[in-house]
Amino acid sequence: MRLGLDLDNTLVNYESAFARAAWDLGMIDEPWVGTKQALKSHLLKQANGDYTWKLLQGQVYSRYLTHARMVDGVPLFLHRCRLRGTVPWIVSHKTMYGHYDEGGVPLRDAAMEWLEKQGMFCENEYGIDRSQVYFENTRLSKARKVDILGCTHFVDDLPEVFDEPTFPDSVIQIHYCRDFSNEHSPCGKRITSSSWHEIGNLLLGIMDEDEVLRLVNDRWSEVEFTECSSVAGSGNSRVHKLMIDGVGVSSLKSYPDRETENRDRLGIESRTCEFLHEHGVECVPMVMQADRSLNWALYSWVDGEEIIEANSKDLNCTLDFTNTLFRLAKEPEAESLSKAWEACLSGFELVRQIHSRIESLLEFTENQTYLENFLKLEFSPVLAQAETRARELWPGSFYREISRDSQTLSPSDFGFHNALRKLNGELVFLDLEYFGWDDPVKLISDFLWHPAMKLSDSLKKTWIDQTFNIFRDDSNLEKRFLAANPLYGLRWALIILNEFLPNVWERRMYASTQVVKDREKTLEEQLKKAKKYCYLVKSLLDKKHEFGFLYSK
Repeated sequence: MRLGLDLDNTLVNYESAFARAAWDLGMIDEPWVGTKQALKSHLLKQANGDYTWKLLQGQVYSRYLTHARMVDGVPLFLHRCRLRGTVPWIVSHKTMYGHYDEGGVPLRDAAMEWLEKQGMFCENEYGIDRSQVYFENTRLSKARKVDILGCTHFVDDLPEVFDEPTFPDSVIQIHYCRDFSNEHSPCGKRITSSSWHEIGNLLLGIMDEDEVLRLVNDRWSEVEFTECSSVAGSGNSRVHKLMIDGVGVSSLKSYPDRETENRDRLGIESRTCEFLHEHGVECVPMVMQADRSLNWALYSWVDGEEIIEANSKDLNCTLDFTNTLFRLAKEPEAESLSKAWEACLSGFELVRQIHSRIESLLEFTENQTYLENFLKLEFSPVLAQAETRARELWPGSFYREISRDSQTLSPSDFGFHNALRKLNGELVFLDLEYFGWDDPVKLISDFLWHPAMKLSDSLKKTWIDQTFNIFRDDSNLEKRFLAANPLYGLRWALIILNEFLPNVWERRMYASTQVVKDREKTLEEQLKKAKKYCYLVKSLLDKKHEFGFLYSK
């Protein structure tokens, strides 16, 4: 295979660079938090918008290129290529200077400097020679260069390049398109993919355990692991057990692309584990190594068993951890931690998230009429009833966030499904990718509603009683729980339907060791579960249980 790669928006992620440049140049009134495409649309609507956008492009591709990073998945792909001896060419359509920036910073010099800073020309990093980078003045000449180099495969984010008359017919075209919502779809010699992990699987094959071991030892050469095996991970990340002479030493966690959900899972989880260990909490894994470019991290290996049936000791360990997090929330260092992912610090925010999830699901109901019927005919009436009740019962303002004194540190995705029981009966809590500040009510309700939790009525009651005691200084806790608990049940019904969203399905496929899954069967099962949740919430509202924990999922 002779592989060619485009540069801009294929290897380089410019999102942060565009946001920074637009702010520095006074093109926006406040820091931009959306995508580059959304920023472009925003600027084009303004007077002289086309000029402003082209001026911004010229600055980003030159002076602000230092704020850009590699597209997620590219570093891993290039490392795999180097270890296989498949060193690609980079062929870019790039003029000497940017729009409205004649005589400014040469774009090609800026690009070469950026490539060097990424380690592209370092033999121990990506091993690409400077002579393998080409810049062409036009797309036509770029396509011709692909032919001259004899490429058998070429990856580009612009399909227009493939359509140039000089682009060779024999080359297999890989169209990298982040917004592509389906699995890779062949169209003649062209394959469209939204993920560099998928591109890697297509061109290099699916990584087996031997290749993972080789990559780990290449990246962290100070420890020579001798064995690697896949283990069951979360629904989003892959996990491997790394051993030395048959003894488990470390777990390798490879996280999904940040670009698919705009979230730094590795950063959140590694910082959380470090914070907890710094404060003497040992019931979470210890961070051994982290590589932000690969989106991989090594954690201490935990020998333990899955918790199939929870007992009172398990619950006590969980309550102890909950109490510890509440205590640590008072530490000054805790202020540096962010909100939990999808924190619900007000009744309004909880309801907003539910409606946002509904809107996201409705975008993909074109061929899923049964999903649309459920959301509109069954789910919406129950939501209206639960929302009305919540507004009536909510203490104080439904719209105002609760004070920091009433918040706690929360794992968010918390329960026995994310824990292991050691031989001495103690628990170790895993998968802290959602950790941060949140309302204790969300922690309490999620623990009860999570589909993976199988709790007896006795354990549910103990959980309610003991967590209410932990957070007893919050006089409004019980009132918020009574108001919000049914809404959290409905929120979980929608989370169960996440598999209908293409980007979530892609993460599930990435995390699973299975290569093929029956998606239609999975969607059918998930809809059935969601309907059951909706029925349970409806029963809860109609029967008006005081706490609503005596239900069976």
